[in-house]
Amino acid sequence: MTDRKPALAIIGAGWLGSEVARRAGAIAPRVIATTRSGKWHAPGAVPSGVEVRRFDIVADSEDDLQSILAEVDVAAFCFAPSAD
Repeated sequence: MTDRKPALAIIGAGWLGSEVARRAGAIAPRVIATTRSGKWHAPGAVPSGVEVRRFDIVADSEDDLQSILAEVDVAAFCFAPSAD
């Protein structure tokens, strides 16, 4: 068994996901937080340990998602359902 802490991806760092990323950044060795624009929209600066990337769950390809997931051990999907 290892004591290594897992790297984490937050797919959808909006209202809920940005808070998850902020908290995870304090304990995880690496956090990738995605937004549709690739910009941090939550109040304050991007938290230490958090890397923000552009990813649009609707517009981008499955390969784009797989490339992010290949870099982490755990992923949390935090986005609202579409109105469509």
